[in-house]
Amino acid sequence: MPGPVKDNPQNRPPDDNWRNTLYTIIFEADTPAGKLFDEILIITILLSVIVVI
Repeated sequence: MPGPVKDNPQNRPPDDNWRNTLYTIIFEADTPAGKLFDEILIITILLSVIVVI
């Protein structure tokens, strides 16, 4: 039985579950959800830096 890397060279989860949806939101910035995630992440980081200062 081949390993998961040979079957899935990009090491992505299967297309039909919640893990793929989460992967797409986090790692694919070209989707609306991915862009929103990136913007929220940047704002959160900046706010945390401001709180520490």
